[in-house]
Amino acid sequence: MDEHKNQIAVVQARLDETPLLSAMAYEIWREHFPPIVGQATVDYLLDKIQSSEAMAHQIREENIVYYFLTFNGEKVGYMAVRVEGDVLFLSKFYLKKEFRGKGIARTGMNYFEDFCRQRQLKKIYLHVNRKNLGVIKIYEKLGLKNVGAEVTEMGHGFVMDDYVMEKVIS
Repeated sequence: MDEHKNQIAVVQARLDETPLLSAMAYEIWREHFPPIVGQATVDYLLDKIQSSEAMAHQIREENIVYYFLTFNGEKVGYMAVRVEGDVLFLSKFYLKKEFRGKGIARTGMNYFEDFCRQRQLKKIYLHVNRKNLGVIKIYEKLGLKNVGAEVTEMGHGFVMDDYVMEKVIS
């Protein structure tokens, strides 16, 4: 057995950490999303929903709670959730490229499955871009199912063309 096993944790972010969350968002989104949605869409959405100010607003006004994903103590990704009645909306779930494939996403999903069980929430749902095929496969491996499609107007001619995926919590 390796006694120096990699440590993965989910840690709630503080309001004063939104600049760090936003910097991470800019890094991840600029690496991952331009081939999927185009650079103009990435730039617009980073400013609209992933800036430090937008994240602080989401925490203060929209009941969104952000979490860091850590790997051996290093912040390597983030998630954001909101309880909506008896379900959990997984608003954001992003990992830096070099930390993908290390079990971090599974740990994050397990954390929120336990979160749901503790609060008697019935399911987790999220939106994922229809063209984000690799991530859709990961979500399927994590037990989420595609339950439909949704197009959301984001303003200035930008839309989010997503699948809605969910996982029933038992």
